[in-house]
Amino acid sequence: MFARGKYRSKTLKLEIVEKSRAFIEQYSTIPIAFDVRECLSAEVLADASNGTALRPSPVEGPNVKDYDALPGQRPADWPRRWNLDKWWFAAALDGERYVGAIAIVMDTVEIAGPRHKPDEAMLWDIRVMPEQRRRGVGRALLSFAERHAQAFGKLYMSAETQNINVAACRFYARAGYTLQSVDRFAYPELPQETQLIWRKQLGGYADVERNQR
Repeated sequence: MFARGKYRSKTLKLEIVEKSRAFIEQYSTIPIAFDVRECLSAEVLADASNGTALRPSPVEGPNVKDYDALPGQRPADWPRRWNLDKWWFAAALDGERYVGAIAIVMDTVEIAGPRHKPDEAMLWDIRVMPEQRRRGVGRALLSFAERHAQAFGKLYMSAETQNINVAACRFYARAGYTLQSVDRFAYPELPQETQLIWRKQLGGYADVERNQR
């Protein structure tokens, strides 16, 4: 139903296009790495779950986090790990150039197991070209995906991130997501990172262009 959409702001003109799983190779060309300069403590996250604004602290030794560098995490690896028939993809185009992409799991049985909720879609991945970040590309992609999920019959969208990805936490909070759970022990191989699950009830969409101005 939402195969194509337009997005315009004062500085950006995009086309958001639904893609097939064959898009994976091009999807992989969009970097997801980001600078880690601050993080959220357990105390701050406890406040955030009660609606308090996020207040991060600087990290010692700023570094770069690249999820694609982790084994099996690159988009090109997904078909070997998961059945992508129940996934949905979209891309953001600036002219003929891909500047962002999003992947949604529409049926989470394989991913979530016993925690699967039939009325919930899961945002698996969203990424934007570094030079296009903080210009509304991610929000346009997310709004397009939320509308698709709602049309597909989903009532909720969930998203996972980490306490070191403060920009993503702020992104979800501004988009109307609320913090549902905090798990300090979700990543045994990454004990310094805390898993955060965000969730939003879908519905009541305004025009994307109007929202982004």
